[in-house]
Amino acid sequence: MLDLTGGRPEPTLLYMQDEKRSLLRVRPDRLAYLICTSDGKDKAMIEEMRAKNPDLSKIELLKNIAETETA
Repeated sequence: MLDLTGGRPEPTLLYMQDEKRSLLRVRPDRLAYLICTSDGKDKAMIEEMRAKNPDLSKIELLKNIAETETA
């Protein structure tokens, strides 16, 4: 399930045990979000930044993006 109320999709999991149910909202930090994203705009932005910084490894690039976007 995806919750779109905040403008950015947030995965929501339904946890069930016996008769009890709970909704769990997963809120990844920015780096985890960038590592796992399938959003076309995010992927395009990552590739644009990769072209500008070809010497960085992918994880270094994603860390830099996550740090500058949260500051």
